[in-house]
Order: sequence, then C-alpha cells, then structure tokens
Amino acid sequence: MLAVFAAIVAYGVTILPGGWNGDASLNASLAFICFVWVMGFGTRMFSPGSKLAGLIETLCIFAMLSLFAALAASVLAIGGGAYIDDTLVALDKALFPFFDWRSFTLNLPEYPRLYTALSYIYASLNWQPFAFLVLVLFFGSLRDMEGLVSVWALGMAGCILPFHFLPAKSPYIHYGISREDMPGSLVALPWDFLPKFEGMRSGAIDSIGMDNLTGMVTIPSFHACAAVLLSWCWWRFRLLRWPFVLLNIGMALAAVPIGGHYVIDIVAGAAVAIVAIALVNAYFARRDRSSARRTANRDGSANLTNEGLVPAG
Repeated sequence: MLAVFAAIVAYGVTILPGGWNGDASLNASLAFICFVWVMGFGTRMFSPGSKLAGLIETLCIFAMLSLFAALAASVLAIGGGAYIDDTLVALDKALFPFFDWRSFTLNLPEYPRLYTALSYIYASLNWQPFAFLVLVLFFGSLRDMEGLVSVWALGMAGCILPFHFLPAKSPYIHYGISREDMPGSLVALPWDFLPKFEGMRSGAIDSIGMDNLTGMVTIPSFHACAAVLLSWCWWRFRLLRWPFVLLNIGMALAAVPIGGHYVIDIVAGAAVAIVAIALVNAYFARRDRSSARRTANRDGSANLTNEGLVPAG
C-alpha cells in the first residue's frame, strides 16, 4: 500500500507544474525516516527475532504510510467530481432521522467540559498507535506490530483511494458554521482543510509539499476506521481492552462534531476497518497453514531419513 500511495504521489509530481516541493523540512524528514528504516531492516536481517529492530522498522513504515497517504489524498483531489454533501446529508436523514447535526454541534459550546473532552478523545488517534507499539515491545510479539501496520495500511487505502470520486466539503462548510460560531474549539481541521483542498482542485497549489499535508477525506472517516482498528489491536491485552474500546468508541463518535464528519462517514469508516481486519486475519491464517505444512514436511523427511528409508544427504 505504501507503494500504491507513492505511485499516486509520483503521478502528481509529473502533472503539477511545480512538481515536488521538498522545502519546509519535507525532504529532510523523508531522508531521516528512510535512513532509520534501513537501519531497522538491516538489523532484522541479522536478527529476525529482535523486537526492538522490528519496532524501529514498523515505526518508519507507519510514518511513511501516514506521510504518503496524506500526499496521495491531495493528488486525488485534482480533477475530482462534484461535491456530494447533499447526498451525504440525505443519507444521514434517511438512516438517522432523530439526529440533527447542525443543532447538536452548535449546542456543544454550551457544555465546555464535554466539548474539550471530545476534542482530546478525538486527538487520541495521534498517540494510541505509538503507545500500542511500545507496549508490544515489552509484552507482545513482532506479529502484533505487523498486524497494526497491515490493517492500518489497508484502512488508509480503503478511506483514501475512493476520495477522488467522493469529495465533500464537510458539514461545517455545508451548514455555514464558522469557527467563530464554535467558541472553545481546539481542532481547526474542519475549516482549515478546505482552502488547501480547493487549491489542489483549482490549480492554485501547483506542487506536492508541506502545503498538501492535511486531512481532506470526509467519507469514509479514517478516525472511525482507526477506532475499530485500534480496538482490534488493544483487544489482545486483557487488562486494557475495555478502557481502549470505550476510548475508541468515543473517538469515532467525536469525529462527527469535532472532525466535521457526517454520521454516514462514521459508518463507512467502520465498514472499511472490518474489511481490513478480515483481510489481515485471513492472510495470517493462510500463512500459519503454509508454515505448518512446511514444518510437517520437514519433520516427515527427517523421520524417513532417521528410519533409513531415505538416504541421508
């Protein structure tokens, strides 16, 4: 999936007049990530069971996925279709007729503690994966690290790749709610992404660089997708599973008012996560069966050799 995102970014570099803009530390960040990645990969070649090397490699892949996925989303904004906000509003009304997005959100500032708590719960996406990987370093396995980065890559792909055909401005813009209407807001993304989004669509932004690094995707919601993926990851730690499941339920719900998502975006994001988890589980199961067959074949050959039925050597 990293190769897919990189290919999309490379396409954007070729069609935009400004090409690649590595200023503002973008080139330096990429070089540093690649250098550390090579170190971790090299160490794992000599010590395949090293969890520390696995952690380094996983963190670097994770960082590269996040970076190139964001850049790929900006490329997919180019020449996209018409905004689908009206369709998403209609779906919300059909599926959740009891929920009035505009009234609910505008009332949030009247409950400042709840509003602040939702903002921090929403932002837990920024630290949960790293907390999980550190815990795995001490109490988990390399497979746990592989599981996280695998479902994460598939989840990102499922949320970002359809973006070209499913662009939306977000409910805040659709309902005409400005940031000034939301005193106490700690997350500016629902308003700040649109100028960059439309800059890519109109050609005002003509290069790939730091200006492109913003969350542009409305449906499916990656926050909702990540909430399911992280719940799946945390579930393997018995003492932590329920606190983090509850935290991630809160994160998915907070994506509606804090992240500026329609409710249908949350449902779509959760569906993408379920598919990603199913694919990774199927891959692991198939790999385990292949490994068991190879082990059985080796053991069978060894037994035949020991019994003198197969010439040694």
